[in-house]
Amino acid sequence: SRWLEFPSKTDDNFLPSNLGGSGLLPDRAWRERMLVRPVWAAALAARTFNLASAWDASQWLKGAGITAWMLIRQPDHARLAGEFARRWGNERFPEPQPRDQAVLGVSFHDEGWVELDAVPQRNRETGAPRQFLELSAGEFLPIWERSIRRGYEHGPTAGWLVSWHFSELAKMRLATAGTPATDRAALETFVEWQEKSREQALAHIMLHGREQLMACGKLLQFCDLLSLYVCLGAAGPITLPQSFLLHTGEEQRIRLEPGNDGRGDIRLVPYPFDVPEMRLSVPARRLSRVWFESDRE
Repeated sequence: SRWLEFPSKTDDNFLPSNLGGSGLLPDRAWRERMLVRPVWAAALAARTFNLASAWDASQWLKGAGITAWMLIRQPDHARLAGEFARRWGNERFPEPQPRDQAVLGVSFHDEGWVELDAVPQRNRETGAPRQFLELSAGEFLPIWERSIRRGYEHGPTAGWLVSWHFSELAKMRLATAGTPATDRAALETFVEWQEKSREQALAHIMLHGREQLMACGKLLQFCDLLSLYVCLGAAGPITLPQSFLLHTGEEQRIRLEPGNDGRGDIRLVPYPFDVPEMRLSVPARRLSRVWFESDRE
């Protein structure tokens, strides 16, 4: 196992996430952030979460003891995921193939959120910033479709991966109890249309076998979920659900564990990256208020 460092200290405009390697996201403040992270009171700051999915990860946002919010744009969260993908592969874990297209697909899979992130909203029931999992299918499906179109702008394989990723998310929503009937119908139509679209795209990416594409899709899921956990401040212990084929032919899941030095470090076991340590940053904005009376506020 090796370390990924995440300092716990933040300022009003920037959330540093030291995840090692040569990649460093730009150190600048943004005006919009729509991946919402709570800042816990000291008594809750050391909590750990055994999470299995993005939907579960969002549930701890509803807990008590929140003293402020950290807002992160979806595209910035995706760039962090892309840095994980760019460094993937070592003596145990094979590199993704095709590597460049896999990294592009991961890095730009949430580009459809740009427009919504520019007009932050509040949850009308709680007054808190509205997080992405609170949207209905009628709201998020156009965003997913826009993300897929923009994914294809980076290449047919990158677009195929983004399409597959959102189809899998749609299937997860369909398997979730309580999904409204209107949402279910829209999600089913989305999945069917995307499957047909990907079959057409395969004609342009036949150099890559379906097994390679599925491995890249699994990598997108893993990096997306790891980035989400990091942005939400979850330090583990967490076993992520994706399993990867090692050079030895064995299947392996990866566990996220907290560090022991109190600096907010985390580690992955086993470690899948090609550098001994990663140090990255994610732009964020801190909101010192817990609730708001209007979207304009």
